[in-house]
Amino acid sequence: MVNELPPESLRKECDASVMRCKTTQELVPLREIIGQERAVRAGRFHIYSVKTIDEGIEVLTGIKAGERQQDGTFESETVNYRVDKQLKDMAEKLKEFPLIPAEGKKKGES
Repeated sequence: MVNELPPESLRKECDASVMRCKTTQELVPLREIIGQERAVRAGRFHIYSVKTIDEGIEVLTGIKAGERQQDGTFESETVNYRVDKQLKDMAEKLKEFPLIPAEGKKKGES
């Protein structure tokens, strides 16, 4: 039997007012292990400090996030390139569907 977990149960938010630092550079190194000890011992538990979402994407995926080029496209074969391509493909597919007026409104009303 599989019990699904709601996404909100998989994260924990911390009240920033309890932190004694403003940046990760001010953190004092821990002396004890945090996280699941087996994962730590296996070398599979890490904490990374990132400054941008793109840095986080690269750490989590191992794939370059990709910067927007002057022509508006992204570097080929990067995460942002793939996301941009997928969004454009979805937008094109949406054009195939007829516009359906919202319930209770006549066609042409906003």
